[in-house]
Amino acid sequence: MKGYLFILLLSGTLLQHSCTNNMQNTTEETITGYANDIGIPRDLQYFIKPEFQDSEISKGQPNVTIYDKLHRKLYIGTCYEEYPYFIDKFYEYKKELKDTNDLYFKSYETIAETMSKIDSDKDIILDSNKNYYVFYHYAMYAESMDRKKIPPMIKKYNDSVQFFFVNIDKVMKIEGVPKN
Repeated sequence: MKGYLFILLLSGTLLQHSCTNNMQNTTEETITGYANDIGIPRDLQYFIKPEFQDSEISKGQPNVTIYDKLHRKLYIGTCYEEYPYFIDKFYEYKKELKDTNDLYFKSYETIAETMSKIDSDKDIILDSNKNYYVFYHYAMYAESMDRKKIPPMIKKYNDSVQFFFVNIDKVMKIEGVPKN
């Protein structure tokens, strides 16, 4: 029994290490190049503010937060394997519910709080023509999955979803170099 426990602890440590603890500092240019390469349009690319990096990294990636048109945070129990067609899964889930209030988190982070974690020199404006606002936090270690999932997701839901792709990798600060 002790051997099994040791293996479980070791595998958990290795998994955690491979996904979070080995993240090296990188430059914004590297992250932007990565995002472009996996199909995230430049105008949808954002960075997490440094003071929120550790908490976002600890959640694992990707970490997705979805708000509806009324800025209510939705509780959607989808897994990453259901991407890029997660809204389809959401509609299936919604049809099964008798009380749609079950779709909403109670007293969790508001859309304004989520937006306040984004480090951006540009104004972040919500498009009132969209039905959903998706904050997709990602890190460079999930490249193979992101490459397969993100482009079809953007293409399929572009008319109804406003996406915010927020990178949470550790960004190396270079003194004297202005941010893009």
